[in-house]
Amino acid sequence: MKRKYNPDLAFEFILDDDYDCLSEMELTSIHEFDYCNRKRHHLLQFMCAAFNAFDCFIYLTQELFDFDETDDKGKRPIHYAAEYGATEVFSYIMNIYKRKGMLKKFFEELKLKNKIESNVLYLAANSGVHDIYKILSDYGFDFSFLGEDDYQKLLSEICKSLSNNPINDQNVIIFFLNLAGNIKEGNSSRTALMMAIIQMLDAEIILKLTNHIDINLKDDIGNTAFDYACFYKNVEAAKILIEKDIEASFEQKGFWNICRLQDPNVARVAFRKYAKLMKPNFYEFVNKSFPITELTSISNEDTLIGILGLLLDYGYDPNAKEDARCPTIFECILTSYFPNKVKTLEFLLEKKIDIDHPFHVNPGDTPRSYLKKIVNPDIVKLRKKYEIN
Repeated sequence: MKRKYNPDLAFEFILDDDYDCLSEMELTSIHEFDYCNRKRHHLLQFMCAAFNAFDCFIYLTQELFDFDETDDKGKRPIHYAAEYGATEVFSYIMNIYKRKGMLKKFFEELKLKNKIESNVLYLAANSGVHDIYKILSDYGFDFSFLGEDDYQKLLSEICKSLSNNPINDQNVIIFFLNLAGNIKEGNSSRTALMMAIIQMLDAEIILKLTNHIDINLKDDIGNTAFDYACFYKNVEAAKILIEKDIEASFEQKGFWNICRLQDPNVARVAFRKYAKLMKPNFYEFVNKSFPITELTSISNEDTLIGILGLLLDYGYDPNAKEDARCPTIFECILTSYFPNKVKTLEFLLEKKIDIDHPFHVNPGDTPRSYLKKIVNPDIVKLRKKYEIN
């Protein structure tokens, strides 16, 4: 005699994929359970699909319920298997589709673009399990029907899933790109490369994406992949991109980007390749700040000196005479949150930068007058050494 249906026990059996115990219970199609003090309902075979309870799913769909039933959201078990990365259940359903001659209809369904939220391709992207795409490919699904915009959307979804859940399999994006081929055009939204950079995905993923996506594409606010690498200080991504042809990223705010990134190695390559493009923008106000002010948060003085040295070598005017709104180098260092950068100040003094040129933001001060106010012992020694009276 079968035991009375207990929703909590049924849920435990499904989580454990315990077909024997589940089969000893009187089952109803609807599984009711409490969640956040509200009654929720779910079809049992859908729960099995979501939790990859393979044996339980076979039992339920062979003996009791429809393996391809649709719920109130318009989703079927295969959608939940894709969304939660339940590869065994997904493969099992695909096998049934093949045996019953349903594959063609299913593949046509994947090509519909008006129901993205219930499209298996997008749900699989959220799961971050590349075996779902591999199974589709093994059963003959042709990814080449996708347009370039569809590729971009899918890749962006995959990048989101990888960033939201770091344990997801990063091979999913490699596998998908190998199927997809090159992407030469984009739409107005952020590309997958931009998403991967923002979410700090591995350098291997970034490099792979650069081989498939136009790195000079701009989103709807005019930003390129390199813009995002610098804004979010993703140095590894910037190192990959700077070695490629990214002239488009230096046409307007390339110098601001380099200052924002704060990496002397990337800066060195950037100046070597794009100095002519950066020079006209040395003193321009970009993203609510002047480029030089982006350097003031650097705590490592050797890094700061390395970048300042590059600027001076390539003709940056330390007193920013071209634009009186732009702070001078001395002004940036002395009025920052970390003003006692002794090595940096000595570097500037050794370069014989004018310490009597007035500050631009605070015209009443000069480097000389400001240095004389500081009581830090190391600064006092510096004043004596360079005879700043």
